Amino acid sequence: MKILIVEDDASIANLIKMNLAAIGYECTCASDGKAGADYFMHSRNYPCGSLVSLVQSRSIRQ
Repeated sequence: MKILIVEDDASIANLIKMNLAAIGYECTCASDGKAGADYFMHSRNYPCGSLVSLVQSRSIRQ
C-alpha cells in the first residue's frame, strides 16, 4: 500500500515514513499541502492514503 505523508517538519515526516516502511508501507513525503496536492494530482501511482500534520488545528483548540 502506498501512503503520501504531508508534513512540514522533515524529522517528523522521516520518523513516520520509517515506522510505516518497517511494517510494509511504501511512503512518499511532501513538505507542505501544495506539494502534497501537486504530487497527488500528477502522480500515475496514486497513494492509497495520506497522513497530514494536524498540529496547527490542535494548537488552535487549546
